[in-house]
Amino acid sequence: MCILSIKNNKWKGFFFLSILLNAVLLTPFILLLFLGSGSGYESDLSDAEGGNSLFSIELTRDELNRIIEKEVDQSQLQTYAGEEALRLEASFNVIGRDINAEMEFEPNAMEDGNVELEEKSFTIGGLSLPGTEVLALFESQVEWPEYVVVDPPNDRIVIDMQEIEVGEGYRIRADTIDLENDIISFKVTD
Repeated sequence: MCILSIKNNKWKGFFFLSILLNAVLLTPFILLLFLGSGSGYESDLSDAEGGNSLFSIELTRDELNRIIEKEVDQSQLQTYAGEEALRLEASFNVIGRDINAEMEFEPNAMEDGNVELEEKSFTIGGLSLPGTEVLALFESQVEWPEYVVVDPPNDRIVIDMQEIEVGEGYRIRADTIDLENDIISFKVTD
């Protein structure tokens, strides 16, 4: 009975995951591009992909978490970047009982400038579920933006940063995502 109720409410989880991906990956860049960042500015004139690197954006986990707090409704979905993983926590009421769901991703900057979210764990009601199956469900049930590639066989989600245009003709490339050492940097290119 609980499983059926969870399946009926799975759209909520997918909706919140979609909001999270948009908030975590797009909002910081848009805000920092137009409002500026106090953390760092670095000019570099060449880029391996052919575009010119205009500047770098550097964030700490705390800065990323402040952006997430502003952009994601924390009353329904707790989202934060911890020391080792991007963590999502939600609670669903099923037949008068609260069921906790938790998902952890390890974010990585790929050589091509894309962002890889490697699934580390997924639990619901304290029960650990296989990442491959959960991601396959996400892939088939959620309408993802073109820049999001769900890759269940490799237990990951890839954000194709080249498909995300910020402003007129500008792109963002992930440079470093190292939560453990508190280093998060991206390059803005034209």
